[in-house]
Amino acid sequence: MLTATNTDNNEVCLASTNELFKFADDKPFVAECRLQYAEANTNQANVAFGFADAMGANLIADDGASVGINSSGVLIYKATGGTVWRCNSENNTAATDTVSISTAGGASYQRLTIVGRPVNGTQYELTFFLDGAALRDSANKAIKHTLLYASSTEMDFGVYLKTGSATEEIVNVDYVYFACKR
Repeated sequence: MLTATNTDNNEVCLASTNELFKFADDKPFVAECRLQYAEANTNQANVAFGFADAMGANLIADDGASVGINSSGVLIYKATGGTVWRCNSENNTAATDTVSISTAGGASYQRLTIVGRPVNGTQYELTFFLDGAALRDSANKAIKHTLLYASSTEMDFGVYLKTGSATEEIVNVDYVYFACKR
């Protein structure tokens, strides 16, 4: 359980202790998390799952203003003021952010999955899933990001929570999982 106490923009993170992952040729991966949260103050929780260079303080900026992956990363997240999952990927400041049509949070657990695979010697394809189905954009197309992975940096892996008001927020984490080709 992650608990961000009742102070506006308070945050907490469950993350790997070392930056263990890097986008690389011939290194496909799958990352998954099963979590549940019901916002104590409507639309005010910031929740994220995935990879980021320096996952931790201000991964999501105060008041949900932006995502701070900080060089390389891939996230499924929900920010203050929103009610749906978003997908974000970045390498060397080339960032892509896509809003899904899938509701984030609620009384039931949700399974978030990110699948990454190199498609050639320079590009990586990232696909995002909710409960086994592809997250979809406003045109009802599966959300996929392609990024150049040259000069990517090492990344942490984890789950992040930040309050968007002076109300305590809680995320229950059932499990996190990561596998990649060695």
